[in-house]
Amino acid sequence: MKPEHGEGLRPGPRIVPTPVANLGADGVFYTTKTDREPLAVASRVITWLLLVFVLGFSLVRARSQAIAHDEALTYVSYIHGGFGQTLKFSPNNHVLFTWAAAMMTRLFGVTEFTLRLPSLAGLMIYLISCYLLCRRLFGSGIVLVLTCALLVTNPLLLDFSVAARGYGLGLSLLMLAAVMFADLTGLDRAGSPPDRWELKCAVASVCLGLAVVANFSYLLPAASFAVVFTAITVGKLRTSGGSYGRRLTRIGRWVVIPGSVVGVVILWHYLIQARSSAFQFGYGKLTVFMREAMDSSLLYKWTDETYANLGTHPLVAHSWQHLVSTWLSFVVLPLLTLSIVVGFVVSLRKSPFADRSSHRTWCQLFCGTTIGCLCLLVFLHLIFLGDYPVVRGCLYLIPLYTLSTALVTRQFGSNAAPVVRLLGLLAAIVITADYVGSLQMSTFRYNVYDAHSREAFTSVVKDAREKGLKDVQMGGTWWYEPELNFYRLRYQANQMRAYQVLNVASPFVSLNLQKVADYDYLCLTAENKLDVENQGWRVVFRDDTTGITIAAIDR
Repeated sequence: MKPEHGEGLRPGPRIVPTPVANLGADGVFYTTKTDREPLAVASRVITWLLLVFVLGFSLVRARSQAIAHDEALTYVSYIHGGFGQTLKFSPNNHVLFTWAAAMMTRLFGVTEFTLRLPSLAGLMIYLISCYLLCRRLFGSGIVLVLTCALLVTNPLLLDFSVAARGYGLGLSLLMLAAVMFADLTGLDRAGSPPDRWELKCAVASVCLGLAVVANFSYLLPAASFAVVFTAITVGKLRTSGGSYGRRLTRIGRWVVIPGSVVGVVILWHYLIQARSSAFQFGYGKLTVFMREAMDSSLLYKWTDETYANLGTHPLVAHSWQHLVSTWLSFVVLPLLTLSIVVGFVVSLRKSPFADRSSHRTWCQLFCGTTIGCLCLLVFLHLIFLGDYPVVRGCLYLIPLYTLSTALVTRQFGSNAAPVVRLLGLLAAIVITADYVGSLQMSTFRYNVYDAHSREAFTSVVKDAREKGLKDVQMGGTWWYEPELNFYRLRYQANQMRAYQVLNVASPFVSLNLQKVADYDYLCLTAENKLDVENQGWRVVFRDDTTGITIAAIDR
């Protein structure tokens, strides 16, 4: 048995997770002393310490942060009312997460932490998957550390790895499937042993199906992964007949059918309730989508979402934030996309830049999946007139872009000058430093307006207790409706009635003053333009950042 690359390599007694440089042409790993060198060991230790830090950081956030609007809406609308409520269709009802959260809150009680437990479980799967995938693709060394760091410290990704939503859970299942696909393509196991190949394909397929169950948006990367993996594998399969049709049949049986069955069986009840109008939420222009995608990751700590009615504002023209955002969105992002396309094309044929079959295959797998997702996003927009999703709806692009760029850089970097490779490492270090510097525990970027929702609720409870109120009615803006109702249920505040939204047809643009006397507390936004003091109301809570005020009406 002669390896394709490297002199002095010999077949190892068993398959071990050694660096990809030791992968022979026959798909067998060859043992060397590389993995036992101090630098390689240190890189793995540093990576594991980083993963432990991210997990600990996220656990603290899950326990300390106030409930966010969409998290509270999930509990109040789809969990609190019993199992029947979980069967209601809504883009906000992330089915797999809803089921898991319903189980956790019934077993351990209702708190912010227990509601977020499924997301934290998904985060653990994601962290382990990132390590296994980067070890498979990049071996040990500084590239392992930096690639893992880029995957696990992105601040937007960490937001939704903690939040009680299905985005993080879906991403973890997608990455777990990616680990299996990378293993299958890198080791060239398509034909032997067939039982193990089929089992891994089926498990990866089920993971893709469950990712879609966790959140509908993962249908795009799941379909892209399946198509690209099929295209890569169909030429390598060796079946008894050897015909192209038999190969496709085998792939369909183990790659397409398991995940499709899981997804359709679980989601069928929800899909028959779906209406196209429910999915019209996002950006009408690609440029807005591109800017928000870059701002939410690389300018996380210097920019906010552009919803002015929540107390945040668009970037000021000609400010340094606006200039950097424009440069990142319309220069850097297109160049990264172009490099991924070029890397994919080069990987389709043997060349001096891609001389190892496993490396070419991995580049095809991840670059092809990234390109597939982008094409599907544009296709849905142009053909079905759908909006480009808000960034949390395409969270999968963060790891796909990161891995694809790293693989393309390795393809061309092997023959590049040392100074070019050094610049690549410096760029990865700078981005990682920006990610780490953006980590914070106070809010989620997309829910910053309800960072003080728990404080608002406790202020109302304290005031009602001091006034001796036994039957308290709250009402007002729809922004705080799920948050305050969640805390009413979470703390079992039986003296308080359910929070009611006033003027639903036009949420609080103008207040129906005829109904004010029916309420003990009103939650107002800056848009209400009501002079609380002149109305003779007492302010029990005010958030100067968003302009949200809770006023007590003494009756």
